[in-house]
Amino acid sequence: MEPTPPVSVTPPPVPSRGVEVHDGFYFRAGLGFGGLIGKVEPDVDTDLEGKTSGFSVLSELAFGGTPIPGLVIGGGIYSANTPTTSYELEEGGAEITADGAGTTVGVIGPFVDVYPNPELGLHFQGAVGFGVITADEADDDLAFPPDKYSGVGLGLMVGGGYEVFVADQWSIGGVARVVYANANLKSDSDDFVDVKAHALVPGALFTVTYH
Repeated sequence: MEPTPPVSVTPPPVPSRGVEVHDGFYFRAGLGFGGLIGKVEPDVDTDLEGKTSGFSVLSELAFGGTPIPGLVIGGGIYSANTPTTSYELEEGGAEITADGAGTTVGVIGPFVDVYPNPELGLHFQGAVGFGVITADEADDDLAFPPDKYSGVGLGLMVGGGYEVFVADQWSIGGVARVVYANANLKSDSDDFVDVKAHALVPGALFTVTYH
């Protein structure tokens, strides 16, 4: 009786390292919508104060690396552009409501993005850096502000989202985030007093990530 030949067993294929895993080089771009919630007051002894609001277009651009799978460290720009800003000013019991020109709020600085499971899309991100606020001059002489203002202060960003892989390294998804910035704003012409400004912009973005 002839011996039975050995049965050949083919091992399962080993997945390529880094495929559909959040590691290595990181790039993200995002676009979305949100709302501006702000406060302004002149940097002088006065009881004038105001609130700002408006519909904002959000954007995000970030680059980084992954020292360990699931932990991203890099630098990013997180901005919110409000084409028409509404102002509610109050002084001595009198209230003035006016629509002004555009306002831009941004955070520029280092960030971290954490994926608790590097093979899944849930992630949480945060950034601390420069907060940049600009307010364009209103076209109407009776509107606010009377000149272009800009300034740099503290900026913060926190957010979280989920994404799914659509290719070996590319994924798409969404993120909910909040951007905060404060700054002492100066007019371009120096003809007007400085203004203290605080801006909070919550919103949601569609994201594309290479990682």
